[in-house]
Amino acid sequence: MALSDVRRAGSALCSVERRGTTLSVVGEIDASNARWLGERIRAETGIHTLDLSGVRFCSPAGVTMLVDLGQHAVARGVVLRLLCSPQLDRLLRLDPEDTLRGFTLVADDGPAPGNAGAS
Repeated sequence: MALSDVRRAGSALCSVERRGTTLSVVGEIDASNARWLGERIRAETGIHTLDLSGVRFCSPAGVTMLVDLGQHAVARGVVLRLLCSPQLDRLLRLDPEDTLRGFTLVADDGPAPGNAGAS
């Protein structure tokens, strides 16, 4: 059974749906909903994959939220699979050091080069 949640903040619409150990986010992540989304994701237990392949837009506030989530995962000793659209994958890889510790980045077409979850 899927559990879903939808949030409209300003003009951004974002939905979250859980299916088993995957939490899928669809829509837009910006300053108006990044905090809510981060709290929503942190509240989940037993999540192995965060599917952002349906995210059409991610602002710097969204990237900051993802960095914070990765740090939270590292503190718990967890590495999450982060499934991204090609556009979001490119955005998250702008830093050559792969600053998203706590995540293994996976592009839509399979594992992306490098391993952001490595310590």
